[in-house]
Amino acid sequence: MGERVPMAPGRQPLVGHMPVLARDVVGFFESLRDVGDVVEIRFGRRPVHVITDAELVHRAMGAGPDDVVQGRLYDKLARVAGDGVACTDGPGHLDQRRALLPAFRPARTEQFAGVVREEALALSRSWRPGQPVDLLRDLYRLTTRTTARALLGGDLDDADTNWLADNIPFLFGIFALQTLSPSDLLEHLPTATNRRYADVRRRLRSIVDGVVSRNHGDGDDIVSTLRRAHRGRDVGADDRRLADEVATILVTAIEPAATVIAWTFYHLARDPAVEARAHADPAYLGRVITEVLRLRHPIYFVMRRTLRPVRLGPYELPAGADVLWSNAAIHRDAAAFPDPHVFDPDRWTSAGPPPRHFLPFGGGAHKCLGHRFARSEIEVVVATITARWRLRLDPDEEIPLGVLHPDRMPMSVVARDGVPS
Repeated sequence: MGERVPMAPGRQPLVGHMPVLARDVVGFFESLRDVGDVVEIRFGRRPVHVITDAELVHRAMGAGPDDVVQGRLYDKLARVAGDGVACTDGPGHLDQRRALLPAFRPARTEQFAGVVREEALALSRSWRPGQPVDLLRDLYRLTTRTTARALLGGDLDDADTNWLADNIPFLFGIFALQTLSPSDLLEHLPTATNRRYADVRRRLRSIVDGVVSRNHGDGDDIVSTLRRAHRGRDVGADDRRLADEVATILVTAIEPAATVIAWTFYHLARDPAVEARAHADPAYLGRVITEVLRLRHPIYFVMRRTLRPVRLGPYELPAGADVLWSNAAIHRDAAAFPDPHVFDPDRWTSAGPPPRHFLPFGGGAHKCLGHRFARSEIEVVVATITARWRLRLDPDEEIPLGVLHPDRMPMSVVARDGVPS
């Protein structure tokens, strides 16, 4: 028997640690580092084991499908994405990844960069000097268009594109709220949020079904790639499988990329010296983006569920245990990142921190398949827009570090000297 996993302070009757989680999710996970390498918290009455040690996180990510599977967070995602690659485990998951890999080959990433540049130029040319912009809204629409064009063959009209851009962020937030909820019964109450969620889920699946039905497998997009890989199988089952993959891509690709791009412009706007260096030096701009991925990582937490007893350090977790770690909190470990709450792109000029402390795209068998696409998209959009504009933020506007997904990010655009407006 292993040691008893310590309980986090602040637990309250019935609601567990929900009040402190509601105040600052990442800050709470950061504070658990002082309690232990693995710490028990409660979602209401539900016990959840939080891993705070980076080495143990890597052990959990590398555990085999006989030991752990995707957990509660992915159960919620699966209500929209079905059996898409993000929600499956074991041999079936590996088969899905192999089928998807041709669509993410390096040559496709280069083609993707051209599409992104076109869309970023179009957005840039739509702005006027001094114009106030809702940066997040514009970027959600940008990443929806790039995802549709580069990964889905461009088979979305403007109405569906704009609807997805306006509603995918809502879905992203719902998954986290449902995961943290003290009771699954709350999802079935006739609240306005639950009604909107049901409506959004239905329309998303309708859009996805349309994309699949119109695709005959003759393109270079993901749906065509998968249709060719599955040719000869049952058509109805194949279409359901393809629809799940398309839904997964839309839900997981649009919001995080747009949020990271927005945070990049936020930090550039807050420090004119950083902005000037980034404009003059592409390598430094790359370090800025890496630092954004560290400090403003767009995923609050990920989860797994044990299938049999699993040992993590001195602790043995029972079968059926919910396991959680926060990449955002791991990225703020002072042992790996001195002054971890300070935005400092120059921390990436040397060899950098131990690789186990930097997980921008996850790791293990479930590492993000599109990580090269995502990084390329972020770099191309930022470089394209900063070549033409400086984005300005209200000097009094400061978004707390505990917020990874702001509701909005109002800015104004200023033409760069010597660039036609």
